[in-house]
Amino acid sequence: MPESFSHDLSFFRNTAQAETNLKSITNQTQPHDIRFLKRLLDELRPYPNCDDIFNLFERLSRAVIDRIAFFKMLSDTPPTTARLVRLFASSPFIAELMIRDFQYAYFLVRPEYDCRPFDKLEVQQHILRLFHNQTPSLNKVMDALRKIKRREMLKLGIRDYILQDPLEKTVASVSDLAECVLQGALDAQRRDMAPRWGNPETPFCVIALGKFGGGELNYSSDIDVMFVYEEENEYIVNEHRLTHHEYFNRLASGLIAHIAKNTSEGQLYRVDARLRPDGDAGPLARCVSSFLYYYEARGQTWERQMLIKARPVAGDLEFGARFIKRLEPFVYPKTFFQSPLHEVAAMKWRIEEQKSSDHLNIKICPGGIRDIEFIVQALQLIHGGQMTEIRTGNTLKGLKQLFSQKLLSPNEFQTLSSAYIFYRKIEHILQIEKDTQKHTLSGTTDEFTKIAILLGYTNGSTLESVLNENLKSVRAIYLSVFEIDNRATSVFSGLISEVCSEEGIRFLQEHHFTDPDRTHRTIRLLAMGQFPKLYGNSVRECLAELLEILLTDVGQTHDPDSTLAHLERIVAAQPFADMLYRSLSQNAEYRKHLVYLCSLAPGLTQIFCERPSYLDWLQIQLPTWLSTPHQDGQAIYRLTKNLQHIRRLGWVQCALTNRNQPTSPSEPYLYLSKLADHILQTAFSEVLLMEDPIILLGMGKLGGSELSYRSDLDVVWVCSDDADVDHFISQARRVHQRITDHASEGKIYDMDARLRPEGAQAPLVVTLSRYKEYFSSRAMFWEVQSLIKARCIAGSSDLHSQFESWRYEQLRAASKKWNIRQEITSMRERQIREKIKSPADAVYEIKTCRGGLLDIEYLVQGLQLLHGDRLPQSPVHSTVQAINSFTSTGLLLADDASILTTNYYLLRRIEEAAFLLFERKSSRLPSDEKQLAFIANFLEFETRGAFLMRLEQIKESNHRLFLHYLGV
Repeated sequence: MPESFSHDLSFFRNTAQAETNLKSITNQTQPHDIRFLKRLLDELRPYPNCDDIFNLFERLSRAVIDRIAFFKMLSDTPPTTARLVRLFASSPFIAELMIRDFQYAYFLVRPEYDCRPFDKLEVQQHILRLFHNQTPSLNKVMDALRKIKRREMLKLGIRDYILQDPLEKTVASVSDLAECVLQGALDAQRRDMAPRWGNPETPFCVIALGKFGGGELNYSSDIDVMFVYEEENEYIVNEHRLTHHEYFNRLASGLIAHIAKNTSEGQLYRVDARLRPDGDAGPLARCVSSFLYYYEARGQTWERQMLIKARPVAGDLEFGARFIKRLEPFVYPKTFFQSPLHEVAAMKWRIEEQKSSDHLNIKICPGGIRDIEFIVQALQLIHGGQMTEIRTGNTLKGLKQLFSQKLLSPNEFQTLSSAYIFYRKIEHILQIEKDTQKHTLSGTTDEFTKIAILLGYTNGSTLESVLNENLKSVRAIYLSVFEIDNRATSVFSGLISEVCSEEGIRFLQEHHFTDPDRTHRTIRLLAMGQFPKLYGNSVRECLAELLEILLTDVGQTHDPDSTLAHLERIVAAQPFADMLYRSLSQNAEYRKHLVYLCSLAPGLTQIFCERPSYLDWLQIQLPTWLSTPHQDGQAIYRLTKNLQHIRRLGWVQCALTNRNQPTSPSEPYLYLSKLADHILQTAFSEVLLMEDPIILLGMGKLGGSELSYRSDLDVVWVCSDDADVDHFISQARRVHQRITDHASEGKIYDMDARLRPEGAQAPLVVTLSRYKEYFSSRAMFWEVQSLIKARCIAGSSDLHSQFESWRYEQLRAASKKWNIRQEITSMRERQIREKIKSPADAVYEIKTCRGGLLDIEYLVQGLQLLHGDRLPQSPVHSTVQAINSFTSTGLLLADDASILTTNYYLLRRIEEAAFLLFERKSSRLPSDEKQLAFIANFLEFETRGAFLMRLEQIKESNHRLFLHYLGV
């Protein structure tokens, strides 16, 4: 470093790095060549990100080919240094472009000459020359377009931050550049497709929407587009007949892919085509008549609002203009049956809700850019049918026209226009920094200081104050335009207003809602809908009649806030919310049972979100279900052949009818078992015949007809000795795959076939003789015990009879081969040691702990095996049925049998409650006090403590009886 150069680097945060940068710049450089350095350091000093700027400058100094000439240029043209610092301070992205193509740095010497105003015609001609005298590949054209965009964006950034172009000029130039690039990409895409797909003559156009349509793109905006062609027809290419629909959708898809593709030359644009009819579910390109039919039949207010900005930008622009002209009656009707203000406001509210914590997002926060855009668009929708002068997609032009037509006061016009320009300038700084679609300020002092310098404010505090004042002023105008009065007078209006009234909050608290803010948002969704499906006034009128009684019913559930949120999910999925509200108002029984379903875990009601028509069917079917609890499910089987839906609707039926006091505590488990039987039998019959020499055995809870919501299906496959085992293994796997496959709508059940001889390592299907041989020589006690529950679900009746005779003999002979008491008590002790590791486990576990479900089940099974000689010819599978049979044979005292039965059903109900409320598949209860309180409330215990005390009493009596009857 030249000794004559004195410097102060103390203002850098990382002075060591600054010193390194300085040495790199001055290395092997003469003093007269670095005259710019003092000026550079002086320019850097005010910026809080001066370290980053200096790092970028040092990298640029290494990128240039002739450093001496570059430094001489900086020394001879003093403004150039200041321009570099300002540009690098605003955008590391632009700095990276200059480092990559260092010659662009010389634009800053004479920016008014080298960065002349954007000339759309000149850029179009430049792009056209790409196709002259050669046929470049599609990829080469796209990379050439990326280079053109990169150069032009850099020049626009220089004009914006160095030459201080007005905002209107900058956004128009950025939009014009996007049009030029899009047209070039479209031409290249059509040329590339022509040899294989031809080139139909019908007109085609790309329609810009959003900021692109309004000619007001940001530096890093997505480009919102739709694709339209004139008419549906066929054409012939390479002796193949193709439709316009096929061609133009392929064209649109390819165009989006290549524009959005990232290569070494960067990316052209992110493309968003989701604003088209039917969104992602609809085709990318449609003919004119398809667009018109959609908007006439199903167009919504938000789509009218969106089409205000529609503008043809690529393809046949005259055809595009004619298409947009045909949309005008939809966009700007002469009259509205209902004012669109509520729906527009509802959409804005929903957007704010999605980003409720993003209060520094200047695009969507209250009083931000969207407020201004929605004011303009709402007034255009209401008055555009009569005033053609206000029809424009550009926000600033729209404000001017609304003012000229006296739809905005002078103060409103001035406030909104200046705020819009102010916001967009901040947005540009945020986005050009790293070429990202950023709208949110970090809120740090450094960021406000940097933006303040770039916008000409004295400091960050002043900028923040101006920002807050603009947000406040714009929001006040927004509230007045949309007639939103926060001083609601009725409970209903207080609950759906933007700010919940004190009366509304009191109402919610009196009805046991513990999170009024959350519930207020949910009620707003019930009243307004959510984007893109927004409700009209008729829905709110229906909700007004319903809301008070609905909230009263919801308030009686264990968790009212979550219950209402689950209900809102179902409402949002229905095609006509007002019809559902009327049904709930008029049918109290239907309302109460739907509220009950919504009080359970959301997985149970998810099917009504996925298949809204099932909710109508439920309303029709409910009276029959409630009058004949736990029927055989035939109504569901007639409704659908989808096994996943059958299981899910079956669970809904079981939950509802079990709530309505079943005639017997065993009915829910018997019904769930019959439901699983039907699904297994259906899957079996899809690949096998019932007379085939194979049987599917249900084991465990399935075999005992005691299935719960959380149960797996334990099964064993047995075939005759002369059957083709490999064939039946293949078919059995197909049945398993049918039940457990996660594809499409997910698995129906978990299936477990490990109870077969030799377990998971053995073939899936075993012959009956091998089954018998295994039990006679190698089976363990627990495997003999499992035979108690073995029940034939499907298959050959002859083979079933053979198996059942053999099973009966095995169970009768068990006591001669095994010390039953010793085996069962040892097994239980081992389970307890393995599963119960802490005092908490002993409290919250309900299956494997001492006195848990297994004590009852093993006690019953032990008595069955101990007294096999007293077993009936067809041994019962069910635990409770076995208990009842023991009293008649004197194996159990009547009082003990009653205790075991009562305890068994209560433990099963606890297990059921944990699943219905929280979808817990574990046999361990949640230790969370709130969740335990919910379970206690669901089971009608007064308190959590009373519930836990009763649970402890159950376990104590169960284990006492277990030891009394089976103790060694």
